[in-house]
Amino acid sequence: MRIDCAQLRSCTLLCVLVLSSCKGTSPLTANPSIAVKSFYMSCNAREYSKAEDQIASDIKKQLHGQSGALSDGVKLACDNLSRKGTITTIDVVGEEIRGNVADVNSMIHYKDGTSINDHEPLVKENGSWLITSRDFSQVLISV
Repeated sequence: MRIDCAQLRSCTLLCVLVLSSCKGTSPLTANPSIAVKSFYMSCNAREYSKAEDQIASDIKKQLHGQSGALSDGVKLACDNLSRKGTITTIDVVGEEIRGNVADVNSMIHYKDGTSINDHEPLVKENGSWLITSRDFSQVLISV
């Protein structure tokens, strides 16, 4: 099959239009369920800056605390939520979207055989679904 210049230009234009309409939304935060899984797996892999990118601005303010050291708060929260990297799987059991807010219910399974039910509220900021409105003060103490 041979493609001429006009067809190539048309395909290129179509690709540019499709990509520009994405507005920078990461595939990791494209929908609430994926955002929750991505956040937990980033914590689990100890990819703290990646996890930080997946939390809403209100939570970032909460994690800043008195010192303003966001990275320490994210690290501590991630280590507690993932039980220091021992998550094996996350099963989403429910998702409800209401405009720019959503709730995701999931079952988080750990290496020691235990599982917990989890509920995460999310908000859509700049086209991305981000973790929000969680009481991280409890998570910062311990899980």
